[in-house]
Amino acid sequence: MELFKTLTLKAGLFFTISLFFLLNQGCYHKNKEVVPVPGKLISHDSMVLILTDLQLAEGIVSFERLNRVNKKNLKDTYYQKVLNHYGITAKQFRENMDYYNMQFDEMASIYDEVIQRLTVMEESIKKEKEQSRKRKKEKKRIPPSPEWLVNPPDSLQKTGVWM
Repeated sequence: MELFKTLTLKAGLFFTISLFFLLNQGCYHKNKEVVPVPGKLISHDSMVLILTDLQLAEGIVSFERLNRVNKKNLKDTYYQKVLNHYGITAKQFRENMDYYNMQFDEMASIYDEVIQRLTVMEESIKKEKEQSRKRKKEKKRIPPSPEWLVNPPDSLQKTGVWM
């Protein structure tokens, strides 16, 4: 099940990024449209954080749909929560996406960092799960000894019951 969730998240991420680059290349023409710098320009680093969170939200939406959670506008709700967290509106985000999409190298750099952050998160989760599995396995192998068997109470030693 975990492998399926991971593959679904990776497939969704791959699809989103591929679609982005495909659309970006398909919209390129000789007389490039000039997109003005947005009034509230979101920094490179902030865009990385926002897009990372939006990718995580996308993964949650995909997972919930697989588990038959049927809520209308689920994606919009999660996206709005992410944008609210960063204090920007959907319009500001769209304007910044339009601007960065025209700056191909900058946008490619942003998405490289997003992928890198998501990969680090995934590896951290895998490592944590493996450590948790090992701890559970160790607990099952060595049954805990009651403390009184190792160090019997004084009353048992004095009465001679404990040998």
